[in-house]
Amino acid sequence: MFRKTSRSRQGAGAPGVWSWLSAGILLLPIICLSSCTSRTVLGELVGTGATRQIHVWFVRPDGDDLRLVRVNRKSSGSDAFRSAVEELLRGPTSAEARSGIGSEIPRGTIVLDVKEKGCDIVINLSRRFASGGGSTSLETRLEQLRRTVSEAAGARKVYLDVEGERLSTATGEGLEIKQPIN
Repeated sequence: MFRKTSRSRQGAGAPGVWSWLSAGILLLPIICLSSCTSRTVLGELVGTGATRQIHVWFVRPDGDDLRLVRVNRKSSGSDAFRSAVEELLRGPTSAEARSGIGSEIPRGTIVLDVKEKGCDIVINLSRRFASGGGSTSLETRLEQLRRTVSEAAGARKVYLDVEGERLSTATGEGLEIKQPIN
């Protein structure tokens, strides 16, 4: 149990304020880690067994606009979050493309890294993700990424880096990117 400290001014046998404060500080990392673990499990598991179903968001023309559409993919890897991002960057299958599904994410965009930092996730993508297409295209690709990672991340916050730098504004586009992206 907790010992009474010399700074305590409470009655005999009652733990002092400093003892309770110390105990709370020591337990905080344990509470955070346990909440991350339960969030990870809830966020990553869709389906059962070795194969998991993940959802990836693409676009389909709708008149003069693009409408976001969700497609189902299977992930056999242990990291459903990373699989979802890689499937998004891989783009639509040939069958999906024939049905009019496309992506605003430039071909050749690759995942440089995915790191868990405490209860947060940081995605580091190649420079191609943020290049070309104008502000509307960049907004659309950010929304594709946001929707794809939101489900896989669960309650964890997801941050986007491009070539190791936090993406906050799109150079030349004047577009402010809010972080976390989900």
